[in-house]
Amino acid sequence: MAYNSNTLYLFYGYGCEYSLSHLAGYMKDKGYNVLELDLLKIKNAYDILSGIRGKPVVFTTSWHLFFDKRNFDYFIHGDENTQVLSPLEIIDFFKPIRSIYYPHDLTEFMHEQEWTWLDLFDMAMVPYKNNDYYLMKRYTGVIETGWINKTRHISKPDYETDDLRIVYFPSNTAYIKSFSPEQYFKILEPLLETGLQVKFPKIGGLDAYQKILADNDVELIDSDKTVFDLIDSYHIVVATGSSSVLYEAGLSGRPVITVLDGAMPDERYCEILPDYSWLYKCNIKEAARLIEDVKNGRMVLSSGEDILKPMDFGLAEKVITGSL
Repeated sequence: MAYNSNTLYLFYGYGCEYSLSHLAGYMKDKGYNVLELDLLKIKNAYDILSGIRGKPVVFTTSWHLFFDKRNFDYFIHGDENTQVLSPLEIIDFFKPIRSIYYPHDLTEFMHEQEWTWLDLFDMAMVPYKNNDYYLMKRYTGVIETGWINKTRHISKPDYETDDLRIVYFPSNTAYIKSFSPEQYFKILEPLLETGLQVKFPKIGGLDAYQKILADNDVELIDSDKTVFDLIDSYHIVVATGSSSVLYEAGLSGRPVITVLDGAMPDERYCEILPDYSWLYKCNIKEAARLIEDVKNGRMVLSSGEDILKPMDFGLAEKVITGSL
């Protein structure tokens, strides 16, 4: 399928749930007419979209299909003036000539209640083949393109070094926001005392939580840094619950400690978390003790192989343009 030079390639999502920036950049570099709308950065999306309505649009999104203004205000607690349209509203608004879905999460590619709406999309691209891949194939064409935030395979680090680098990725922002910043700091304090660095997700409403950690001499990493770049430069990754970071790090050859943060009972976490040799499931105090054991040479963590495929941008381009 060939599109003319007037075709607009729209890439759409929000903050840490917008996983398409590398792909949008690739398409720009190839000369395509690209519009990126990351609603964490763009507050007037409806105004922008209204101005280009009627043009031929190829729509690619990594956001939850039902995430409209009501859900945004309830879950994000961000800027109430941000204009929000869900991906389903975008499809209804534009009637795109082609629509593509790509997940922002390696844990589950989409929520179960979203699967039946996939028939509105011409194709879905996925990072790797898991159970969701086969379920999604019931509703639309699905192709494995690799993980979009991964541009290369990474080398194994030297675990014998005295400078063991450990990074923690908090997630489950709705649960974080159920506590005051002071309460959240106290909950995390045993883990923070191990000296690890912290990278919050790129999402609104967390400034006060980051500030209290910084005020207590916790080293914070810029939220604009990609997860993959950090995985590549750290020895051990600490994740939260069943977050996507767990799979991104573990399937790229890093040992992972995942913190059972209390958002659900530990028993429920252990039911849904996989049993990998490189995955260590701990509550916050257990995770802190494990890190100290590793740093003091009393424990060596297992790591897996780097099996997560980097993104095949050329293949993704063909999927988006319908030229397969």
